[in-house]
Amino acid sequence: MDAMVVADDDGRYVDANESACELFGVTREALLGSHVADFAPDDYDFDAAWAEFEADATDVGSFPLVRPDGERRLVEYAATADIVPGEHLSVLRDVTERTRLEEALQTEQNALREMYRITADRDADFEAKLRDLLDLGRDLLDVPYGFVTEIDDDTQLVVQSRGDHPMLQPGESCPLSEAYCRRTITSDELATVQNAAAEGWSDDPAFERFGLGCYAGAEIVVDGETYGTFCFADTDPREEPFSETERTFVELLSRWASYEIEQRRATERLRRQNERLEEFASMVSHDLRSPLNVARGFLDLAREDGDPEHFDRASDALDRMERIISDVLYLAREGEEIGETEPVDLAEAAAASWDVVDAEAADLTLADASAASSRTATASANCWRTSSGTRWTTPARESPSASSRPRTGSRSRTTAPASPGTATRTSSSAATPPKTTGRASGSTSSAKSRTPTAGRSRRPPATTAARASSSPGSNAAPERHSRAPAVQRAASVGRRFVSPDLQKRVSEHR
Repeated sequence: MDAMVVADDDGRYVDANESACELFGVTREALLGSHVADFAPDDYDFDAAWAEFEADATDVGSFPLVRPDGERRLVEYAATADIVPGEHLSVLRDVTERTRLEEALQTEQNALREMYRITADRDADFEAKLRDLLDLGRDLLDVPYGFVTEIDDDTQLVVQSRGDHPMLQPGESCPLSEAYCRRTITSDELATVQNAAAEGWSDDPAFERFGLGCYAGAEIVVDGETYGTFCFADTDPREEPFSETERTFVELLSRWASYEIEQRRATERLRRQNERLEEFASMVSHDLRSPLNVARGFLDLAREDGDPEHFDRASDALDRMERIISDVLYLAREGEEIGETEPVDLAEAAAASWDVVDAEAADLTLADASAASSRTATASANCWRTSSGTRWTTPARESPSASSRPRTGSRSRTTAPASPGTATRTSSSAATPPKTTGRASGSTSSAKSRTPTAGRSRRPPATTAARASSSPGSNAAPERHSRAPAVQRAASVGRRFVSPDLQKRVSEHR
């Protein structure tokens, strides 16, 4: 029931119901005879308000009623003058709680709008948004400290904070057992402390270290695992518990942080994957280009002189391309690199890779290592080519008059015993291959030999575009590729597919 009071012309109460006594916080006897101004704030101009009421005979509005114990209540009133001559009736309704809820709702809406504005700002980075949200939370919860932590095993690290608490600054860390946040990550819901001393925290290591009288913290979960906490605190206890609105707001902030950190990690993973993809594509194109050039070169020669050995050499190069493509398909389907290794005979791997490169004045000794055999061949070929300086030429053609000489592409192999697991290849400057000549009948080619101590001097054939002029007797300088990109590509292959021991030895030789 609404409160009702009757005042005389002097503004003193002459009658009141029970609801009025409850509203004013006094007994009926104490209320009757008291003046209206006795329950008004000190700054309230009662005389002006009373004169206006007498002139208008009615009045409607709100009045800040102050009880004798100092508590303020906001009341709405409707007053009518002279219900009987000289007596005036006022009907009062306490709207304190309703007004508080309306203000809280408005504050919450403003906070949510501001939170949306901060998080939707495309020009602000994560750290700037985090600082603004911590400030917003401090204002909403009416506390001086806001901070975000990262928890790694049993250690809490403050990664961002607002406020001047010396122990809650970025970079400060402590054992998790001495932090309020240990309760946060072990609780299924938001952890709050209204009054630490009254709730039994006085002897707790966290209270002794930080001295926080109140605390509210929510867990930040990233990829299903605890990352840290989003917290607000004060050294003074709170008079009232954290409201549902305040609790919900802290939880919203922690979920936003969880999402943002997950997105940042996903973006970084995607960036690294793209870099590996670009590196992988470059490596594959480099690996395929070498045997492709070899196959083209020997096919060109085979069309001209029909030598069956040219077809064999082209077929070998195509087989190598097929192995590379198979490895690429494996990587694409499995989504990971070939990680298994096995003992490799480096002498055989070196011999196989030497067939597709032109190593000039090279001298290399290798020891046993563990690696993927197919990748070792690829890496070896790239290393030979890079360390010696790649030069592509077309193999010299044999003229009919030179049939007694060793033909281009012919091989003589001398097998000599070598130390177990080691291989030595040497390319002498005396074995420099001849330049490509035209179709003159006098064209000749150098004989090749390959032993464990004397390297091959045969050059892989190039495309027809790299051949010398066909005019009789003319000599053309062989095309030389830039060495710097080749070094980078070979290094990329070595890092990915060759064991550290092999990389170290190749690097030392170079």
